[in-house]
Amino acid sequence: MKSVLATPGLPLFMTGQTVSMLGDTAMWLAADIWVKQLTNSNGAAGLVYFAFVAGTMFAPLSGVLADRVRRHRLLLWTNGVMCAVVPTLLFVHDAGQVWVVYLVMLAYGVSTSLTEAAQSALLTVMLAEDLLADANALLQTSRQILRLVAPLVGAAAFTALGGATVALLDASTFAITVVTLLFLKVDEPQPAPSKVHWARDLVIGSRHLMRTARMRQVMVAVSMAMVVFGFFNTAQFAVVGEGLHRPVTFLGVLSSAQGIGAVLAALTAGWACRRIGEGRAVGIALLIMAVGAVLLMAPTAWLVFPGIVMAGFSLPWAIVGVVTLLQRTTPKDMLGRVYGSFDLFTSTPLAVSIAAGSALIAPLGYRLLLAVMAAGVAVPALYLMTRPEQKERAEQRERAEVRP
Repeated sequence: MKSVLATPGLPLFMTGQTVSMLGDTAMWLAADIWVKQLTNSNGAAGLVYFAFVAGTMFAPLSGVLADRVRRHRLLLWTNGVMCAVVPTLLFVHDAGQVWVVYLVMLAYGVSTSLTEAAQSALLTVMLAEDLLADANALLQTSRQILRLVAPLVGAAAFTALGGATVALLDASTFAITVVTLLFLKVDEPQPAPSKVHWARDLVIGSRHLMRTARMRQVMVAVSMAMVVFGFFNTAQFAVVGEGLHRPVTFLGVLSSAQGIGAVLAALTAGWACRRIGEGRAVGIALLIMAVGAVLLMAPTAWLVFPGIVMAGFSLPWAIVGVVTLLQRTTPKDMLGRVYGSFDLFTSTPLAVSIAAGSALIAPLGYRLLLAVMAAGVAVPALYLMTRPEQKERAEQRERAEVRP
């Protein structure tokens, strides 16, 4: 971690991204609670995240753009546009205007696909390859520490001041991020002009994923898990209301508990990727997620809290493993397109599962959805953990350590 932070410009970059994540985390939770209160519907609240995921399905186009322009400039413009878009939530006053929340969350999804593709590629310019896992883990540590604070802040701010105030606070964090990016100096070369039509650019990333065995296996496993992972988004409201018999704002407490597990995972994710390999780290993360889903079915907080902590723990290991493996197995000039293709292959089943969860929770109940989710995540976890190709990195490191 010290070597990463000693890299010129990286502390400023991390500061800007952390401030942006603070506003985003508070706003996303406030938006869920806002829609739930306006509509009194778990399904409508679950569709908030569906709108976000639908926006991320533009990831292939975002990836093409991230490879055709300087990534630093793309981050600057994306944050600037979101600073102007988020205040439109000031016009939401009743259930008839919930569509504005959905549109803003759709814009969030598009901006996230642009930001993550550009951020992942920019890190490979700023850092040596052996520092990428620690840098990704550091970003996840910052993100997950915010989960301890931002959900409670977001829920408290929403309760005391309303959704409009939270939106203005979020817009201000985008503005701060823009300022940090303006002061950030990165020696980033101008991308070479593309020699192919943009339509062909869209499939270059997916071809690379399919031809790279380790990346292909991770993509298959994560995509399979996403088919059922979206059930969690809607089920969490029922866990709070029907399982624990608490008000919807108690979701902020659960989100903070989820953040505790996520912080512990983020602090160890870089080590896990180096020690056991990125792919196996993702597999273990999915298995932990499956166990957490089972515990969330319990009617007591004594089991729900460990379950939500495990769910939180699983995400950083999975994210850091995926991003680091992608960065290590992809040429720098293709990172945006490959990242965008991976995002599309995983976000599409996630969007479908969120919509399905919103439709099925009423007739089936949240416990059955969580049971299906646990089984559906455990299968790809076992698949990934048993692939011999995923052991290559760990075995190479072990041989290097014993070499005289």
